Amino acid sequence: PARYSCLVCTETIPRQVNYLIDEAATIGVDGTRSHNPNTVVSLLHHFFSNHGHGEKECHLHADNCAGQNKNKTLMAYLAWRVINGMHQKISLHFMTVGHTRCLVDACFGLLKRSYRRHDTNSIEQLVDVVKSSAVCNVAELVDSDRVPWYNWDTFLPNYFKPIKGISKKFHFTFSSAHKGVVMISTSADEEQVAFNILKQGVDLTQLTPLHLPPIIQPGGLSYDRQKYLFEKIREHVAPAFRDILCPEPVVAQ
Repeated sequence: PARYSCLVCTETIPRQVNYLIDEAATIGVDGTRSHNPNTVVSLLHHFFSNHGHGEKECHLHADNCAGQNKNKTLMAYLAWRVINGMHQKISLHFMTVGHTRCLVDACFGLLKRSYRRHDTNSIEQLVDVVKSSAVCNVAELVDSDRVPWYNWDTFLPNYFKPIKGISKKFHFTFSSAHKGVVMISTSADEEQVAFNILKQGVDLTQLTPLHLPPIIQPGGLSYDRQKYLFEKIREHVAPAFRDILCPEPVVAQ
């Protein structure tokens, strides 16, 4: 079993990076916490570090989901990037209800069409399906060696404070001209209001690109989940992949 946890599309190319995560490799046990802020920000950090183009400014568009995207962790992370010179300016825009269709949906639609035409018995086969689905689709297999999970939730609150009334705002701008300040507005044609996102007394020299949060180890699979896969799913998997996808349960020592 695998999960799509994050799809990041660079529209100007276009190219979409599809992060594929085995349920044993998520932050939580049995595939849980695959869409929480630590997961999303860790994947976004990996995307910028490994799939970026050296851009100094970028515009991010995301759906208006508080649990995944519209939260204090993502806001603090973007401010952290700008303070550290990783970008000079980042604009974050949340799509309103009724206007959420974008290029991500098109690339993912091509991927789904390809997926329905293939027997996929392992996450490695899923990587091949993604790669062959369309020129725009790129597969990024997530594991602790390739994509580390960082504990941004405990790291960033040491330096940044939450934005009040964030749920009613849709446009946020972070600029190196005003480090630690986020410009906020409800609509694109409305004048933006400044908010100091830094906590009082924070020294900007404390924040460096080399100072990263602690790493979180993947949650793995519980014995009950292993048993379920072995007893209920194994028979539906091609014989050559049964010991890979649904091996005999192992009790944690």
